[in-house]
Amino acid sequence: MVASNDQLTYPLLLSGSPDEKKQIKKTRPAPIVTPDLDEQEEHSQVAGPLWVRVWKNFLRTMAMGNDEALPRHCLSGSIDEENQIKQNSSAPIVTPDLDEQEAHFQVGGPLWAGVWLFFVHCFFGVFLSSFSYIPYFGQSPVWLRAAILIGGVGNGFFDHLGGYITHPSKFEAVRTGVVLIVLLGLVFFISQLYMVLPAWEAHALVFLLVVLLAAPTIVYKKSTGKEAPTAYGDMVDSFGSWSGVALHLAVDTSSAIWYVFCWALMGTPSLMAWIQ
Repeated sequence: MVASNDQLTYPLLLSGSPDEKKQIKKTRPAPIVTPDLDEQEEHSQVAGPLWVRVWKNFLRTMAMGNDEALPRHCLSGSIDEENQIKQNSSAPIVTPDLDEQEAHFQVGGPLWAGVWLFFVHCFFGVFLSSFSYIPYFGQSPVWLRAAILIGGVGNGFFDHLGGYITHPSKFEAVRTGVVLIVLLGLVFFISQLYMVLPAWEAHALVFLLVVLLAAPTIVYKKSTGKEAPTAYGDMVDSFGSWSGVALHLAVDTSSAIWYVFCWALMGTPSLMAWIQ
């Protein structure tokens, strides 16, 4: 835009002599040029060396925590676009928690793991019922062995297959009862070890069992930052992640190997002889 003062000098040009008109034209001030707003904005954008502007834009973008805004912020410097970039960058970037990333499975975990662990618990029931000695009483009666076998099968069903059928809370009371029966069967199994094997071998086997049960829980705590699940609901929920599945696979599979090792040291006696 050019602001001319021709209107101010127009009366003088009409009324003066030719010499005065020429003198007025010579002494007339130069036109005042006012830059357009777009030119002002463009001038403000290109002010300063290029590397300085790129560096400042880079620091500003890194502070906003949005790397995607860097190319746009460096290429476009209008105020509206900068404000829009700041508004988009101010929104927090929410990353899913590790447990949410791991939770790929339904309640009860993958089916193949549930089926395998169920049969492993049935395997426990076979060994616990086959070798059972009550201290200061003698060999366990048939009804107790049958209860231990049913407890082992029921424990595997409630822990690893019940979640596929209905909500685990419906099995919690019954599951607590079968777990107590299985623990009683484990005590009588260890008593049988002390009756058949030398004391040092029995001590070593008990110590090995403690290590096999404790080691996976310690690894689980270090990898997830959480205590190993003990309550029934927490245990079933833990199957929703790979960490929980690996924990149960490690504990139950290593325990099954321990039972086989004990059976071998006892001389591989007949299994389920009490049914005959």
